[in-house]
Amino acid sequence: MLAAMGHNGSLYKYVNSSLGLDVDFMKAALQQAPCRNCPLPTWQWHTSPAICMDKTFMLLMVARQGVALQYAGSELRDDEELVRAAMHAYPLAFQYASYALRGNRAFATYAVGVSLQNLFYVSEDLRSDRNFVLFCLPTYYMGQPQAVQVTTILKKLPETFASDREVVLRVLQALPHWHRRAELMRASRDLHCDAELKEVAGLQLSRFAVRGYTDVHLPAPPLTAESRNALQYSTTAAQNKQSFWRELLHKDPAVLAFLGKDEAVDEKDLVLAAVKKDGRMLEYASEELRMDVDLVLAALENDADVYDFLPEAMRCREEIALLAFRKHRIKLPKPLLSNRHVVVEAAAMQDKATEVEKRRLQKLPLAHLVAKFELA
Repeated sequence: MLAAMGHNGSLYKYVNSSLGLDVDFMKAALQQAPCRNCPLPTWQWHTSPAICMDKTFMLLMVARQGVALQYAGSELRDDEELVRAAMHAYPLAFQYASYALRGNRAFATYAVGVSLQNLFYVSEDLRSDRNFVLFCLPTYYMGQPQAVQVTTILKKLPETFASDREVVLRVLQALPHWHRRAELMRASRDLHCDAELKEVAGLQLSRFAVRGYTDVHLPAPPLTAESRNALQYSTTAAQNKQSFWRELLHKDPAVLAFLGKDEAVDEKDLVLAAVKKDGRMLEYASEELRMDVDLVLAALENDADVYDFLPEAMRCREEIALLAFRKHRIKLPKPLLSNRHVVVEAAAMQDKATEVEKRRLQKLPLAHLVAKFELA
């Protein structure tokens, strides 16, 4: 077969699968030029410990299929040359490297440079190292090649980083603009009102900074092009009219972020129209309206991120907790786990129970319902 492959390299696809355990044959097959119409058969080479420990073979294999690194022997998964070759074919092959290599600061930095998502696969010690995280986080720019789009970073980091302003700022800068608002909501509540963080997230830009100027850069998300033009080119007199903001807000709910403490933010009908389109705009309503149950329910109906910045008192309201569970499968808050009505309703939602089945659920112990239906 090796002689025949010397004349026609694609003949390997016709061989008996048992040859997949022959290291010489496998090397010869891998040395053939890759062919889109003749992919490698699913040979069971990875069941042979001897083949998995052969570095020459593994270099050929990971160059063709980066995910094959997961089958390499433990010593080879600690080999930088092999892991680099695998990452060249598959950037996330870093996750299959040995724990020691994923804890190597220099190599982990290189891996994160290959793909930001590799930050989630570094060792626990490095992921908890503030200096390492700050050093590794890149600044996102439009058009940069990314095999996998990263939508959140804070969820994968230790919880303490959510209250670290510098880390949160770098995290926001590392994400695409359209994911920054949701990421800011994952930071601790005391950072939600930070002016610089809100501006980086595209949630705040002073109205007075745009009046009378046409060269001010307005972030594309979350404002529409029409809203940006209206804010840039309208006069001060026009912006002082309630009707200006009313019309603009009905077209683009993100305009609510620009109203500051204006009267418009205290008008429930305007805020309601905004949160029905984008629930996260509830954050820019007045303090009184943010505690309005109708507005919270409308915002939570289509946006799970709203739940992140609700005060504990609002989260513990029955109607809000049940809506969050029904729409977004958000776990019930602890104070409500002793409320039989809420627990039974949530269990019935989870089980899609009929009225007869719901009455049967009411007879079961609360602890059993919470555990069985994963309500907490």
